[in-house]
Order: sequence, then C-alpha cells, then structure tokens
Amino acid sequence: KMERLYLIKDISDLLNKKSICPSPNSGYTPLKRRIASNVVCNVFGKRLNFDTPKNLIFFARKMNVNIITYNIEHKNYIVEIFKSNCPKYFDINDLDDLLDFLDKYADENFKVLIIDNEIIGCGGHYVNENEKIFGIAWVMFKRNSLGLRKFLTVSNIFFEHLMENIRNENKPFDILINTTQLLEKTFNNFGFYTEKIIKNGFGDNLDHYVMRKKIVEN
Repeated sequence: KMERLYLIKDISDLLNKKSICPSPNSGYTPLKRRIASNVVCNVFGKRLNFDTPKNLIFFARKMNVNIITYNIEHKNYIVEIFKSNCPKYFDINDLDDLLDFLDKYADENFKVLIIDNEIIGCGGHYVNENEKIFGIAWVMFKRNSLGLRKFLTVSNIFFEHLMENIRNENKPFDILINTTQLLEKTFNNFGFYTEKIIKNGFGDNLDHYVMRKKIVEN
C-alpha cells in the first residue's frame, strides 16, 4: 500500500500538477445524464503492473505525458475522441450530452491528456454532496492513437491521476461509474464492483453497468 501511495505521488510530481479541491457543489446533475460517468478506456480488462514506481515514471517521461485542465480550445478535440469510440463504446446520440457537459459543467476537475503535443484523452470527477458520492465523468481515449503497450501504460497513469484527485478531496464518499459491459473487467482491476445492470441501457448492445468503489472500507 505504501508503494502504491508513493507511486501516485511520484506521478503527480512528474506531471507538475497539484490536485485541486473544488467547492462542494460543482453543478453536475449525474442522475439526469449519462455524463455523470461515461467511461471509455478500451483496456480490454487489463492493467499494467509495475515492480517499482520508477518504471511507471520512466514510461511517462519517455512518452512526454502531460495532464492539464480542460478549456474551450480543447472542445473539438474531445468531440473527435468521442466519435472515434462510436459505435462500439458510445452511441452517437450521446454527442448532445457531451456538448452540454463541456459547455456547462466542465470545471477544474475535468482534465485533458496530452502525449507528444497531441490530445488523446480526457476525463474528470465530480462531487455529489447530497448523495455523498464521487462520480467519474467522460473518461475516454482516442481509439487507435497508441499501440496496446503504450495505451495500457497511459490509461493507467491517467486514471491513477483522477483517483488521486478524488482522494485529495478528503471525503469518505464512494465512487460511482456508469459504464458498459465492455469495461466491467477493467474497473474490477481498479477496485470497482458491479451493483446494477440495465440491459441496453446505453443503446443497442451497450448495457448500462453501475459500478462502485469504496474509499473507506467497513
């Protein structure tokens, strides 16, 4: 556990990004929109295991990984990332929800992933104080932008960065992800478990999986 904590800290230091603690009310409406936590990782249920933090840092440096806060100039790139994942991971009809999210709800907790000056991913988190949960919002990566080995490394770095931002909120809330059957095993590897399934809930052949991760164990 200590090695994991140091690994996360080293990644944050490497990226020169301090986690930002937002106001409790971020303006998200997770129960109304799939934007609450549309997640596309395309990790095929795999997750990289590194013997030491130095290995992960080495790969991050070699690939020139940078994570920054989203701004309006990134909007068209995010839309293209979304389209690259249709129809396998998203229904194209969800594009309006994405645009609504980017225009109204994307705040300092929504991040953009850049490798070698190319935007290839995005995602963030929000806080629902009323329901006492965190949510993961619009995590997705441009399909076929990297080889499998690099992709697994980068997706692991990015998701760990988001998880560290959530931990820095210092709230004992569970984390919810609304995803599909295609990513269930992936999020099992990050400590999430499935608590609800809605058949075709996100479109044809895209079942809605509600997955939960506890930050504070009973």
